[in-house]
Formats: sequence, C-alpha cells, structure tokens
Amino acid sequence: IITVANLVPVKDIEVIISALHILNNPMVHLDILGDNETEYGTLLKKKVIDLKLENQISFLGKHTDIRPFLTQSDLYIISSKKEGMPMALVEAMTMEVPVFGSNISGIKFVLKDFQNLLFEPSNAQQLSKKIEDFFRKSKVERTNNGKELRDYTVAHFSLKKFIQEKFIKEIDSGYNVLNLGAILFAKDLGKFEGLKRKAIRVIQYKGKNKLTTLKDQEGKLGYVVGFTRLVKYINDLLPSNEVINQASVSYTHLRAHETPEHL
Repeated sequence: IITVANLVPVKDIEVIISALHILNNPMVHLDILGDNETEYGTLLKKKVIDLKLENQISFLGKHTDIRPFLTQSDLYIISSKKEGMPMALVEAMTMEVPVFGSNISGIKFVLKDFQNLLFEPSNAQQLSKKIEDFFRKSKVERTNNGKELRDYTVAHFSLKKFIQEKFIKEIDSGYNVLNLGAILFAKDLGKFEGLKRKAIRVIQYKGKNKLTTLKDQEGKLGYVVGFTRLVKYINDLLPSNEVINQASVSYTHLRAHETPEHL
C-alpha cells in the first residue's frame, strides 16, 4: 500500500496506520511518502512504534516524482479530512493503481462514479475491512480494477478532456487556462461558452426520495463569489434547528448537482 501526502494533521494518516493495526496481517506493507521530519511526521512515527508496526510501515520522505513508487504498489490510499483537487490520487489512477479514498468533497469529486472506493473519514475499522476485501481479490480482478480507473481518468481528467471542455488551450510553450477565472469569479456563467452547465444547481426534494421536487434552483455565479449565497440559500431551506457551517457544506434531503464537490 502507498499513500502520498504533505504530512500535516488534516491528511489523517493515522487512520491508515490504525487500519493496518486492526487488519493484523504482517504481509501487508505501507509506504508513506512525504516530509516526515515535521511535528506531525514525528507523531506518526511514534504511533507506528507504539503499535509495533515498524516492520510493516516505512517512511520514505518527500519525493518530487512518485511514479516509481506507484509502479511498485498494489493499492493507493488517500485519507484526508479536507482536500482540494487530489492530483496524487489522479496520478495513481492514471497508472492503473487501485485506490481507496475518504468520502470528502475533493476526493468524492474524483471518485464520484466509484462509491465503493470511498470510506468514512477517520473510520479505521471500515478502511481495514476494505483493505482486507481488496487483498482477497485475485490478481486479475485487482488489475482490472486499475485499468478501469485509468480509463476513467483519461476520459474525465486528461489534458485532451480539458481542451475539449475549453478549460485550457494548447499553445507552443504549453497551455493557457481559459475558463478557470470565470468558473471561480464570474457574475454570470451563462456568458461564457461551455460554462453554463457548470453552474451550481440545488434541488430540494420532499421526503427521503427524489420523487417529488419542491424547489429547483440553478445559480449563475462563479464558485467563489457565489459560495456564501449558496450556503445561505441552503440554510434557509433547512429547518431552523439545522444549520450548515459556513466552512463545510453538508445537507440531508438536498442534492446539489454537478459541482458541489468543488466547494
């Protein structure tokens, strides 16, 4: 198993370490890539010693090129409590490495079509079970899992896809970003070709299913400039005793389509 992270507490590497302890299988080894000379790195190394996992967990330090390590790995795990666009996860998928990720916004965006690969944040027991089930699969099954992830990544996150979506434009010296500023700061996404369908849409359903729609609201503001209004709008829909924290949007019977993973 491999994980790659800037070793700070929000990355929650402890949950992977704890999952290996619960798994109790000396044949499973974890490589941790990242600067482990930090205070958090020191805490992680102490935890490994306390759990007597020194023979199963290696701290390999920070590396600018993680590809050689990925090629030697059977499974990549990202366990963050908070994440933007997890490029190391995308890189692992591109290299046909099967993955598991914590069920949070940025990771969920990348793995939105692979719900079975997500685990509850900080839930070592659940992660341990997923690891156990993964290594019970045949080599062929695991290889096919990796190939499926690569195909998905190429289709959704490749430069070719971004060019088709008109997010970037190829030039002689590299690429120009075309729509990033607009998608973040536009007052009206409908004025930008190809971006209207990227606007945030919030649907309120009656009850716990999606049979009856009560409200269907599509925004037009960019993600950054519209974030505060979005939170207020959803809060206004909720019962008075349910409030969405301004820093993390969560909701029960509301579904924000297409883009809430970016929030």
